[in-house]
Amino acid sequence: VEIEDMDWNEELQAFTYECPCGDLFQISMEELEAGEEIAHCPSCSLYVRVIYDPEDFSQKASLPGPEPILKYMSTPKMTFGPPSLQLLLLLAACWTASPCTGLALAPRRLRLSRGPSDSSPLTITWATEGGLLPAAVCVEWEAALPAAGRGLDQPRLGPGPAPQQRCASGASTPFHDPGVNATTQVVHSMELRGVDLPPGHPFRYRVATVDAAAAVVVAAAAVWSPWQAAHVPGSNDEETRLLVLGDMGLYNAPALPALIQDAESAAQAGAPFHAALHVGDLAYDLHSYGGSRGSRFLEAVQPLAASLPYMVAPGNHEAGPHNFTHYRSLFRMPDQGVTENLYYSFDVGLVHVMVYNTVYGHIHDYERYLPVLNYTVSGSVERRADNATVYVSPGATVHITAGGAGNSEMRKGECPPPQGACSPHATWCAFQSGFAPRGCQGADHSYGRLTALNSTHLHWVQWSHTFDRVVDDWWIVSPSHGPFA
Repeated sequence: VEIEDMDWNEELQAFTYECPCGDLFQISMEELEAGEEIAHCPSCSLYVRVIYDPEDFSQKASLPGPEPILKYMSTPKMTFGPPSLQLLLLLAACWTASPCTGLALAPRRLRLSRGPSDSSPLTITWATEGGLLPAAVCVEWEAALPAAGRGLDQPRLGPGPAPQQRCASGASTPFHDPGVNATTQVVHSMELRGVDLPPGHPFRYRVATVDAAAAVVVAAAAVWSPWQAAHVPGSNDEETRLLVLGDMGLYNAPALPALIQDAESAAQAGAPFHAALHVGDLAYDLHSYGGSRGSRFLEAVQPLAASLPYMVAPGNHEAGPHNFTHYRSLFRMPDQGVTENLYYSFDVGLVHVMVYNTVYGHIHDYERYLPVLNYTVSGSVERRADNATVYVSPGATVHITAGGAGNSEMRKGECPPPQGACSPHATWCAFQSGFAPRGCQGADHSYGRLTALNSTHLHWVQWSHTFDRVVDDWWIVSPSHGPFA
């Protein structure tokens, strides 16, 4: 829809257009200035793409002279039919006889997390728009994928076990955003139980919400998502591979496509990542614009988050104005019912992961520190022929700052980001990429790949989207483990 055909709503402080459901599509001035082009309806799952000239909403519009945006606030409009005939609606697919119910129940924003036990290795979480509670939620999974070259939604050919299905009620929780112009969604979750597959085995799954009007909980009464490929979590004694990212928002996150491609390529090569660790500061922010930015962020990361456990940690941006409400409500991490995702731990292969929030500030960059104990580097530091750093038997923790995956606060520049030592005053910092860019320097958008090869060797590489290469490569080699002296 053209921006000229929208109304400026002074109360909402947004451009609006009538939605077929009776509410209004809305897009704010701040979203237009940020380059956003999707206007959402807070009462249903419909949305429209707004056509406008970005220059009219850039900083230039605030300079002295005519203000282009004023013409959009006062231009009379001609109507050529009902909104449903005027708009190009981008609709979620649904498979029910009732289109309105189908749209309200269509699964969106799929994501995986580690389950509570080996018998329930994965938890699947998704959302539906509006406040309509379903009769039940369902998950269906199949042990084998379609043959190469066939789409994931195609039937599997040849003999094999039939798909397994599980439905349950009471696994849905309404969440109404507490902010102004807020949205309502229902968060659903289901543990993937009884998956009789070996660790690391590929499978495909889909989820559904069942119409509350259905007399019997059957697949025919459900609204199913498309099929999604994933892997059963690996065993506790095999090589473990993790993606590590921090501070990634909806905007200015150019490394996200690389993260998604990284995960897809690894899975296709038969060496999938076991999890992605998003170590705080999601979406920038989950609560922004009545929660719609968080929803759009989870839609953007779905290709990654629905294919492997997407484990999140709270950061200062999750606190928001409502005391971590969105973070606590939208995710299902281990022990969520007890700790509300604010702190937890889990095992993944050879690695034990602990999640907690110290609320320390940091630069949006990547930093690697020396293993320092009592102001002394513990263990030996070696340099390999391939220029990788090796910490041999470190007697102290090796700290990493992984805070540069990409967000609207990261600086854009025409010159390469700074690299090298963090500061002459921080001799414990061994290397940084993107620390405090100045002048024409931009930030470094990057993320880490951590591999625990066995009980003695751990390997980390930091991939930079900005430089299009690995910017740091280091190892920990520790034949024995125990408390630091």
